[in-house]
Amino acid sequence: MDWNHLKYFIILAKEKTLQKAADVAGSNPSTVFRRIKSFEEEIGTKLFERTSEGYLLSGNGEQLFAEALEIEERIEAVTRKIYRLDEQLRGEVIFTTTDTMASTVLMGIVRDFSRSYPSLNLDIRISPQFFNLSKREADIALRPSSSPPDHLIGRKLGSVQFAVFASTSYLQEHPIQDFLTEIDQHSLIGADQSLSHLKSKKWFDKLTRKSSYTAKADNLIAIANLCNIGMGLAVLPTYFEKYFSNLRLVHTPSEFIGSDLWLLTHKDLKNLSRIKVTMGFFQERLLEEIGTYL
Repeated sequence: MDWNHLKYFIILAKEKTLQKAADVAGSNPSTVFRRIKSFEEEIGTKLFERTSEGYLLSGNGEQLFAEALEIEERIEAVTRKIYRLDEQLRGEVIFTTTDTMASTVLMGIVRDFSRSYPSLNLDIRISPQFFNLSKREADIALRPSSSPPDHLIGRKLGSVQFAVFASTSYLQEHPIQDFLTEIDQHSLIGADQSLSHLKSKKWFDKLTRKSSYTAKADNLIAIANLCNIGMGLAVLPTYFEKYFSNLRLVHTPSEFIGSDLWLLTHKDLKNLSRIKVTMGFFQERLLEEIGTYL
């Protein structure tokens, strides 16, 4: 059996569509389709039914999927054991985080880490989602999360609070005495629906009761840049004022509208020298950089 066929089978069974499966596999939809067809021909049975909801497992496919998941877990366990054998302080560490953290606090720490540990190579992967650390899609994750996955361990660095900010130039032209009573008189910058999971967006949308904003964006860095150049008021992480020179605090919500910040790794990797050193370095430096805001 071509074991790559099995890999593509598992991914499509989980993701349901060729495009999503291709994204996970780092391939393209035609390759996924070709792999699945070859696998079905190889074992002489139909594994998927194509429906309006995507590719759903057939009866035989469901039976194989249950067995394949056990095989996948065994392979992952062996892989993690192999990595535990390498106790030398060298090699690669895959570090995943959000674009928000990467564009503000993280890059200076990455530079200093590289200078301190030149034999350790950091592979920074930016994503709004948790990578699967059990499959070594990443070794360490820096993530805002209210409930990180149970199989990951690490430390909660603190809680990232959000508040209302405006630029110095905006406040010079539009002074604010009482934000809560004057909000309808001001230009507002909001988050679009791709950030609907954020407590800060829900709070701001409820507070403003406005059908439209002066501008919207799908990430916090873009919103901060718009606010920083004077386009209006925005809800942002409080530590942003350290990285955007023109931002000024306008209003701090009475309720918590942020998220906890976690530095995490997989339990099977925690004793690797390179993981322990990297976790310790980033934990210390992150708290130095933004600890007063957490």
